[in-house]
Amino acid sequence: MSGHRRFAEIRDNSPELQAEVETEMRAVRISVELVRLRQAMGLSQHQLADCMSVAQETVSQLENAHDLRLSSITSYVTALGGEVRAGDPFPGP
Repeated sequence: MSGHRRFAEIRDNSPELQAEVETEMRAVRISVELVRLRQAMGLSQHQLADCMSVAQETVSQLENAHDLRLSSITSYVTALGGEVRAGDPFPGP
């Protein structure tokens, strides 16, 4: 096939891209873990929103955000009855 190159020849393996991918993957893991925590507590988004004194849409946005702030995570976890401490390792996949 003329004009075609293998994907391995053209993909971007730069350290910058790898760092970006790792950051995005960590954000996704955090979002998934927040949903798991809420579900393990047997709460709907609406119920958690009531505990946080926010709209249900805000909980949905937090659970789907890829740029969460520590304060947002802390508010979420505190509403679930938990505590966030600096230095706590985040569980991996």
